[in-house]
Amino acid sequence: MLRCTSTIIILNSVIGALFYGYSTYGTKLISSGGGLLSSGVKGIYYSGNELAVIVVIISLAWFKSPAVRGVDDLLRIGVLISGIAIMTKVAVISCGLLLVVLAAEKIRRFRTFGDLFILFAIVVALYYGVSAFGVRAYERFLFFSDKGDIALAALSGRLERWLEMLNDQTILTVFIGVNNIQHPLNLESDFLDMYANFGLIGLMILSLPILRLIMHSGDRVLTFTAVYVFCVSFLSGHVFYYAGPAFTLYLVHRAVR
Repeated sequence: MLRCTSTIIILNSVIGALFYGYSTYGTKLISSGGGLLSSGVKGIYYSGNELAVIVVIISLAWFKSPAVRGVDDLLRIGVLISGIAIMTKVAVISCGLLLVVLAAEKIRRFRTFGDLFILFAIVVALYYGVSAFGVRAYERFLFFSDKGDIALAALSGRLERWLEMLNDQTILTVFIGVNNIQHPLNLESDFLDMYANFGLIGLMILSLPILRLIMHSGDRVLTFTAVYVFCVSFLSGHVFYYAGPAFTLYLVHRAVR
């Protein structure tokens, strides 16, 4: 299962970068000059955050596999490099931290030339990924700081929409949400999106599966993965109730049982 899903993620990034795929920021095709490092690459996926969380779920599952070597090792690092290439905050921070953990593991178990190659690839991926992301983050910081609001920079402009939603609350919307199918609210935070559109009742119903998985998974890696998805959903959109992460988490859950 991990080999198949990892290969799909890597091929999505390669095909997206070289032939047909969209940049993470903007609507340009990468192959037509959308810019790989500056704009990120998400291939055929609609949401960069959705793809980033899928990458992290798969990568955490790889850490559960004992003594990963050879082709499996290349697949594991290839998935994380594909995650770095997405260039969202969720992708770069999460995959960057996992690459550091992987590098530490390789140093601790250093044996062959292949380990040296993996370490070199990790260093290159971290350098170019963090550098490109840092430039974009600095540009956003300058843009929002000129407006006098650093919180906007940290939350990618979401704060204004969150406050506007909270100010428009009524007793009815608190419990059942706005329920506007044609024009649903998009607050770029899955839990606030669910609360705003479906109210507290809908939020509790939709949250039950992930909470049940956290409490009853019976596996530390799977529990940590579910907690990660739960926490990321508070600050990011297109994660919790999108098909990709949910289906991938289900596959990992079935694989470790």
